[in-house]
Amino acid sequence: MLLTIPLKVFLLQARVKDECVGAIVCKLDFHKKVVKRGYIAMLAVDSRFRKRQIGSTLVRKAIEAMIAQEADEVGQTYPCAVSLRNYRYYYFQPF
Repeated sequence: MLLTIPLKVFLLQARVKDECVGAIVCKLDFHKKVVKRGYIAMLAVDSRFRKRQIGSTLVRKAIEAMIAQEADEVGQTYPCAVSLRNYRYYYFQPF
């Protein structure tokens, strides 16, 4: 029997005037058909706009959106050293 589990993928953007200066890609699905898990798959901020809390705001809003969609837990996929340092601020543990 093949079960199709709904997967939600969403994108949040930070814009300055008409220019996209930051984006975060997230997905929400079931882990082991029990836990509704939210993932932050990608976060990027244009280097010209860093150090302005854009990335932090995108992460916070993504977490809020996943909680609103009833995520049981939220984490990050495939962390790298830089993102691990940043995500520790939000108490993330990589999956």
